[in-house]
Amino acid sequence: MKTKSKADLPQVLVIDDDPELPSIIEAALHGRAKIVPCHNWTNAEKLLDKDRYYLILLDLFLPDTDPLTPLRCIREIDLDYPIVIMSGNIDESSPLFDHIMRLGVNSILSKPFDLQRLEKEVSMHIGDIT
Repeated sequence: MKTKSKADLPQVLVIDDDPELPSIIEAALHGRAKIVPCHNWTNAEKLLDKDRYYLILLDLFLPDTDPLTPLRCIREIDLDYPIVIMSGNIDESSPLFDHIMRLGVNSILSKPFDLQRLEKEVSMHIGDIT
């Protein structure tokens, strides 16, 4: 079976202020996706303006924005953009949880998340590419 070059891999945008997380995600996916790291919302907006991604992994609490602005902006770009929220601070009984679900997130990964669950979530959006 022919291995895809990194340029041919599906791109996954990881928006998280933890500088180590994109490397951890890339290792967990075993080279099945090209991880595009972004550590704040300001830069993520620029990346979303110039490229299309198979999936967005989004930290709900970024230092330069409120939790809902990124979701609203992404939905203005594309109502069907796949978004997986990553957060250690989300309570299913909170009004915030209600808001993010109404904005159409595909799923929520609670931090610290299980890497096998992460791989499963990403695979649902990029397929089983090897």
